[in-house]
Amino acid sequence: MDAGRCLFYIAVTLAIGACNLRRPEVTLTLAPIETRTPEATDLGELPTETRVAQNLPTPTAPSSPTDIDVPAVTDTIAPSLTVTAQPTPTATLESTSSPTTQPTRTETPVPGATATIPSTVPMATPRASPTRILPRTATATETAPAESDESATPTAVPELVVRSVGTGTAEATVTAVSSPQPTLTPLPTLDATELARLIASPVPPATALVTWTAVATALPSAAPATQGANRLPAGTRLPSTAEAQLGAATFTPTPIPTRFQPTVAVRQELIVEQVPPPVFAPADINIAGASVYQYDVGFDQPFNYQGLQLRGGVALFSPNPAAPGSYLRTDQVGMLWYRPIGAANEGAMSYAPFHEGYGVPSSELNKNRVVEIDWSADGAQFSFRIDPPPSQDTANAGVWFWQPLRETQTDPTYAVIRDCVTDAYISCQIVNRSNAQNWKTIDVAWSPIRGRSEILLTLELTAESRQALAVVQALRDADYAKEAPEFFRYDYGHWNLDGSGIVVSGRRADGRVIIGEVNSDLRGERLILDASSRGLWLRDAARRPNGQVVALGRLGGPYDNAPVSLYNSAGARLSGPIGDAAPESVRWYSDRSAAVVTVGGRQYTVSVDGGLITDSADLARNPAFGTGSIGVAPVPDAVIQGSEYFPGQQLRTAQNLNLRAGPSTSQAIIAGLYAGDYVAIIAGPYDNEGYRWWRVQTASDALGWIAGSIGGIPTIRP
Repeated sequence: MDAGRCLFYIAVTLAIGACNLRRPEVTLTLAPIETRTPEATDLGELPTETRVAQNLPTPTAPSSPTDIDVPAVTDTIAPSLTVTAQPTPTATLESTSSPTTQPTRTETPVPGATATIPSTVPMATPRASPTRILPRTATATETAPAESDESATPTAVPELVVRSVGTGTAEATVTAVSSPQPTLTPLPTLDATELARLIASPVPPATALVTWTAVATALPSAAPATQGANRLPAGTRLPSTAEAQLGAATFTPTPIPTRFQPTVAVRQELIVEQVPPPVFAPADINIAGASVYQYDVGFDQPFNYQGLQLRGGVALFSPNPAAPGSYLRTDQVGMLWYRPIGAANEGAMSYAPFHEGYGVPSSELNKNRVVEIDWSADGAQFSFRIDPPPSQDTANAGVWFWQPLRETQTDPTYAVIRDCVTDAYISCQIVNRSNAQNWKTIDVAWSPIRGRSEILLTLELTAESRQALAVVQALRDADYAKEAPEFFRYDYGHWNLDGSGIVVSGRRADGRVIIGEVNSDLRGERLILDASSRGLWLRDAARRPNGQVVALGRLGGPYDNAPVSLYNSAGARLSGPIGDAAPESVRWYSDRSAAVVTVGGRQYTVSVDGGLITDSADLARNPAFGTGSIGVAPVPDAVIQGSEYFPGQQLRTAQNLNLRAGPSTSQAIIAGLYAGDYVAIIAGPYDNEGYRWWRVQTASDALGWIAGSIGGIPTIRP
């Protein structure tokens, strides 16, 4: 080593001391210094390094030279290299030196951390080869202590990588850190070559420098919120939302400071006389009523009917009224299956508008989606109503019927009416309209007289926002449905069981709400009750075998979203409210002994005799015809006698609860109640879904239902 180079290294060493950089004590085992060969690269010939901040692991040197632009080399070092120093801003720099003096980097000291860098690479025996200092790209690598959790905030330190040509696989990383009060520590005695490696610094890049953020300790997982523009004022009460809490009785509120919880100013008009306990009676989906229910039996669930177990899914099911073992059904995608009289097995409908092998993967793709099935009185014929999804071919929309004869090319199925819901429907192009612009069939009822082919249709006049009735014939005529029938402006109609006429209800053509009776051709109205004069909305009136006329209705108009009750033809109410909202549909048992009212997707059976209301949702999931089930009591409109609470009693909630529009987790949430809030009892209890529900008034004068107990554990207390 010449004297000039020695002087250079001594000068650099003194410069480091002058900058108050504390050098760690390092013990290295270095490759022997050899005479430089022509292949060796001098420091001054190395390219200027480009510093790049990346999140890379500490590289491992290849076990053998790699054919790349810069020869791969390794260092031979001692098995363990540990550097303990004060904390420093985080950075990992793989570096090579340059013969020229580089600017000194000044780091802001941060107290409280110690970095330990182990080396577990065994020492290898060096072989004679030139010593080279390779160009490396300075890399900022975040590193964490070896025993820290993966979630801890990583702390990085600036590092200088030392490499030496040899046969070993070790690579030593030396970490230099600064302290709050740096002191000068004497450097170990090193030869000139190794000293050159240790003090080498990369040339700062021309682009923006990496900013190093010093972290003394790991940050907590959640920092406390600070007051800002989006922060709610202290004491702000956050309402519960139906979307977040649907299907739950309780909710989790945002923590708020202790607040004043007022008592309830009970409205005296809500405190009514207690009612007697409900009467439970057997509920039975019998053969007479089987056709009026919508079922929910999945593909792999059994459906029991007179000892026959059906599989493959059931959405609609209609037993033949004249022949046991014969039936119709649809599955969840709207495919029609049937077993006619005398048939040994069921089969899929394969006649027009279907075809052999017709099948669809979903209801949304079924252009022939069947949504209603009905038998003729003698069970020899049946009808099916097709309501295609909006995105599908609409040419077959309407009502079709099947009859057993197969004597002509067009047998055995025919259309009786083609729906023309909008002018865009294909069916509108093949039908001659009568006294309505657009229509859609929503209900089908065959004449109750055996052997008769008349069919009563209930339709929605889509261009008039009202309903109408029509009577059509089930004829073996391929051109019959090309002519639209005459429409009569009554909202609802049901056959008299003796076929003598039709009971009509709802609005008639002049807009008045009535109960009336017409002939089988929908003419010759005879008024039974002028409901408008009494402020009543009445619908789906029907005559029982004993001559009594009953209907479903309520005080108010047709568009009130309030539940209906059972009424007689004198306008007297015969039952409590059915469900908690206006019905989506009403279908009568064939003997008029009960009606099935669908509200919010749930089906309630109301018995005409006694007005008993039964929640039939569970029965429709897997009916066993004729076995019977325990009925469910109607929702009380007052406090039941003998209950644990009395009308108007003020209680406090023991936990956070949802206030709902009805006694079910499927009902909309009105508000959220916090533990300790006061409520006043108005009606109840009503046991449903594992909860005991109570209708209450809150301190903010809101009315709704809460789960007063969950799984038998009270959630409210005196």
